[in-house]
Amino acid sequence: MNKESQYAQMNQEGKVEYDMCRAFEQLEARGRQIGIQQGLQQGLCRGIQQGEDRINQLYSILISEDRYEDLKKAVEDKAFREELYRKMQLV
Repeated sequence: MNKESQYAQMNQEGKVEYDMCRAFEQLEARGRQIGIQQGLQQGLCRGIQQGEDRINQLYSILISEDRYEDLKKAVEDKAFREELYRKMQLV
């Protein structure tokens, strides 16, 4: 079934009629779904960027304060890293 025929019907006079309301509703639903997908993708990209910025900020602070042992531990230990985020108000 092609795209046009799914909206077409034969009327009592034998003429083809198109259900434009149904076609519009389906197009609108597809457009909404595409918009939602694009919004989710953009949000994911922003979240990743914010996470990278935050971790780089933490590492920069630790390096500037010569806290290399804490830096090593923060790389390896997520709970410790989260604790540092809170202490340094990078939450």
